[in-house]
Amino acid sequence: MTASLKRVLLVFATAGTTLLTLTIAGLPQAHGTAVEALVSVGSPINLHPRNAQNEPALAVDPLHPSTLVAGSNDLVDMQPCSRDASTKSGACSYPLGTFNLGVGLQGVYFSFDNGHNWVQPTYQGLTAAGCDPTADSPTSPCQAEVGDIHTVPNFYENGLRSRSDPGVAFGPKPGADGTFSWSNGTRLYYSTLATNLTDTTIGTEGQNTPTSVVVSHFDDLSSANYQDQSRWSRPFFVDKNVGPTAGLDKEQVWADNAATSDSFGNVYVCYTDFHSFSGGLNFPLIPMVGVSRDGGTTWSSRQVAPPTTATPVGFHQGCTVRTDSHGVVYVFFTHSFAGTPGHGFHQMIKSVDGTPVPLPRGKRIISTSTAAEVRKMLEGVVRVGGTGTEAAIDGYTLAGKTGTANKIDPKTGEYSDTAYVASFVGFAPARDPKLLVTVTVDEPKGGIYGGEIAAPAFQRIAQFALPYLGIPPS
Repeated sequence: MTASLKRVLLVFATAGTTLLTLTIAGLPQAHGTAVEALVSVGSPINLHPRNAQNEPALAVDPLHPSTLVAGSNDLVDMQPCSRDASTKSGACSYPLGTFNLGVGLQGVYFSFDNGHNWVQPTYQGLTAAGCDPTADSPTSPCQAEVGDIHTVPNFYENGLRSRSDPGVAFGPKPGADGTFSWSNGTRLYYSTLATNLTDTTIGTEGQNTPTSVVVSHFDDLSSANYQDQSRWSRPFFVDKNVGPTAGLDKEQVWADNAATSDSFGNVYVCYTDFHSFSGGLNFPLIPMVGVSRDGGTTWSSRQVAPPTTATPVGFHQGCTVRTDSHGVVYVFFTHSFAGTPGHGFHQMIKSVDGTPVPLPRGKRIISTSTAAEVRKMLEGVVRVGGTGTEAAIDGYTLAGKTGTANKIDPKTGEYSDTAYVASFVGFAPARDPKLLVTVTVDEPKGGIYGGEIAAPAFQRIAQFALPYLGIPPS
């Protein structure tokens, strides 16, 4: 984003309906008051479950900052909840769990006045909203028909349904020669998971899986054209070759919007590939990123980090992708541990145009002999008799250093007698380092020493990371 554009801070709150609260930084105080507005205005309030949304996403048009778009999982085109299915099976439609086969589930909403008021467009597609909730049964389910819809269009016409996990982003529109410029206008991107109309193997364009990732786009959005269905593209597949045991999930989209970037206009989608529906607890989850360099029409995708398995080392699930003014791509994946409690962390992966960023060549500042002597000392810290024995891991030779430091008391300017920082820095394997971990605890409770506070945390992190990275015992 160019420096001339204001930064907008947005917070969603959902509870049945999709609501929006926004605060705009950098504006006069009188205009900084938060605004709450109903976004999912196309949903009637007297039928269940059509007034049901979750997993919202939001984007602001950088050329027209009063223009906002939101997306969410939305059951607005689903049938009114089936009496038979709800009383007998706790569901709202037949076949159970399908939310009416073929009916799209991705709502789209627009605001053209800084989020104060919203509209939900009406397009044409497959809908079950007209079904009689008292008339269906397992052998005679509601039959969706072509009619008015309030979800992202042009899926049914292409043999698909929008399914879940919406993402929205604005970028520059490509010109007739394929180059990107803000003078061409803006392009809205909408990403989602997609299935076919029967929730079976898609079977086209290399999609040998029931669920895949797609991106649609809409050019030069305005209050005059938002209901023009012809301005929406067809949904384009991000991954061009998905195997029958794979399932793609939790995607998000972003467009490089900085004119200073060499990759200006590139569109990125991050997602997770659940790469084996084995029915067990040990299938790989592969972090993936797709990129389009022509405005979202053609895509290439690649694995960006080692896969994880759900048990016992946790799993990747959920991601965000962003770019900076130089075109560097930053992808963040959540990594959750299996079991209870469900601790985890965020993993950042950084690249330039899909190529790993090379680390600068280091400069030696101490001799190899001095480094070897220091390493021996640091190995002793973790051994019996050292101050960091709680960092030790069976089978691995480790090296590290504990730290305990008084903080400065801001009132006196002197060292505090009550506030401390505890730390432990360690690496493994000690003789051939592959992993470096730093743990710093600010004002710890229950103790003050790095060996008792930070070293155990190092141990837990390294116990997971060493086998995860494929680093064998010493």
